[in-house]
Amino acid sequence: MASTKPVFKDVQEPRNLRGLSLSTTDSSLATQSSVTIAAGSEGVRHVADSFSFSVAANGGAVLTASTVRVSVIDGATAGTDYLWTDVLHIDSNGVEAISYFNMGLTGTAATALTVEFDGAVTGAWTSLNLGYFDVGP
Repeated sequence: MASTKPVFKDVQEPRNLRGLSLSTTDSSLATQSSVTIAAGSEGVRHVADSFSFSVAANGGAVLTASTVRVSVIDGATAGTDYLWTDVLHIDSNGVEAISYFNMGLTGTAATALTVEFDGAVTGAWTSLNLGYFDVGP
């Protein structure tokens, strides 16, 4: 009897695919949360695959920001080459969170990748997460 084992043709593994997930949580009030992945070597591009942002009112303090911009940036912190951006609307005693998966946002070769809140959110805890991989030579 012949084998029924499937045969896969022309399947190639991605070259230099490396996965890493980073997170930071900022529980000190009025401090901007940001994570930057350093630029890769020549020809290496960071790909933001998943990310999440959350804000929670401290409870003991008054939340002063009603909206805050959250961004994935092709470059260092405070950069303006946005791969993705949105605005979170937060009530004075509220919690707000957004998560995205399988985004495939590809940055420029040999350039940093940053996820960040655009500023501090006074009276709240903030957190962000980034899942990314690298492609290139």
